[in-house]
Amino acid sequence: MSYRSCDDALPGFALRYFPMGALSVHIPAAGEKTEDALTKMPDDYYYRYRAPEKGGQGRYEMTEVDYDPRVEICVRKATRIRVPDSRCTDKDPGHAWYYLRLSSHVPAVGRRAAGGSFMVPNGDSYRARRNGGDGVDAAISYKGPRG
Repeated sequence: MSYRSCDDALPGFALRYFPMGALSVHIPAAGEKTEDALTKMPDDYYYRYRAPEKGGQGRYEMTEVDYDPRVEICVRKATRIRVPDSRCTDKDPGHAWYYLRLSSHVPAVGRRAAGGSFMVPNGDSYRARRNGGDGVDAAISYKGPRG
């Protein structure tokens, strides 16, 4: 499947993880079964890769997940409508951090977010102003490396 369904945490879609230490690991193509995959990313993974839709054999087929800075906003998970950050810091059910590229538009509280991911980024992250705006202008409160 496309990664967008997993990035948006749509029901019925989930990322699967394969160990990349072995050069011979087979990554299935989109639509194939993922029998040997892990359902949770191991804590000792430092680098993350995404497989091409055609699948592949070994780590040389993969694309490293980028380390671009992100802006984290709190959203209602089901709708991606932005809510106050306190909903996520208080761990209110149904709310989660959503990560947008620093180069993208950050929605104001009450507006819908798009084009980001619920996946915790590898790189640095920032919180955002309540009124949103361009990512660089909306970014505040450096959070440091994530992942």
